[in-house]
Amino acid sequence: MPDRKENKTKARRSYYPCPECQVGYLVPQRVSYFTMQDGHVICVPDFAAMVCDACGRREYDPDALVELHAMLETDRHSRRQAKPRRQDGERARPLKSANQRQST
Repeated sequence: MPDRKENKTKARRSYYPCPECQVGYLVPQRVSYFTMQDGHVICVPDFAAMVCDACGRREYDPDALVELHAMLETDRHSRRQAKPRRQDGERARPLKSANQRQST
C-alpha cells in the first residue's frame, strides 16, 4: 500500500510555480469560464483550469479552449446560415429596437 507522504509528493510534483506571483502553485481545479461572442456573454461551468493557490491567477487547459472555440464557431456559422425567408423569397427584415422606432 502506498505511503501517504509519497502520494502528497506525487501530487505536489504535478503543480508548478505561479508565473504571476512566484509564491503560490498552480493547482488543477474546475472553474466557470466566461467569454464574449457577438455581444453575448458565454459562461461555461466546470471548465478545466490551473489556479494559483496564492494570487488566484487562472490558466486554462489549451485543448479544452480549442474545443470550446470550435463549438462556438460552429454554432455561429449555423445561426448565420439559417436566415428566415418570406413567402416571396425575400429575406425577412430584422425587427427594429425601441430606440430605433423612436428615432424614426
